[in-house]
Amino acid sequence: MRVIAYVPDLIDQSRITTIEPAAEFVDRPSDLASASEGADLALVDISRKGAVDVLSGLQCSRVVGFTNHTDRTTMENARAAGAVVMARSEFFIHLEELLLGPDA
Repeated sequence: MRVIAYVPDLIDQSRITTIEPAAEFVDRPSDLASASEGADLALVDISRKGAVDVLSGLQCSRVVGFTNHTDRTTMENARAAGAVVMARSEFFIHLEELLLGPDA
C-alpha cells in the first residue's frame, strides 16, 4: 500500500512509520496533490493551515483527515471535500487498522 501524509508533527510521523515504514511525508499541504497520484491512502493533519483547502484535489483512493475533536468546522469542511474525518485520538487508536486493514 502506498501511503502519503501531510503530518508535520515528528512524533505523529514516528507513530505512522512504526506501522508503515514506507509512508511518504510532504512538507506543505500544496505538495499533497502531486504526491497523491497513484497513492492508496493519504493521511492529513487537517488542523494545519491550508490542509483542508487541498483535500478535494487529491488523487488517491482514500483520504483520512484528523484534528482535535472540538474542531467541528474543520471536520465538516474536510468531510465536504471528500475526506474521512476522525478526531485525533480516534485516528491514532485506529491507525494500525487504517494502514494494515481491518484484520491487523
